[in-house]
Amino acid sequence: MCINHPNYLEALETVLSWDIPDEAIPLAVADQAKLMSGFDYEQPYINILQ
Repeated sequence: MCINHPNYLEALETVLSWDIPDEAIPLAVADQAKLMSGFDYEQPYINILQ
């Protein structure tokens, strides 16, 4: 994952404060960063990283 968006650092800080399993952290950070940047969660999203 390329961390070039400022929301990723803030999203990481937010997600690390949650009580979730370690395996869920990468996806949670990506999802949180998308929401913080104004991503419309009701629209389909094509994951270009896969």
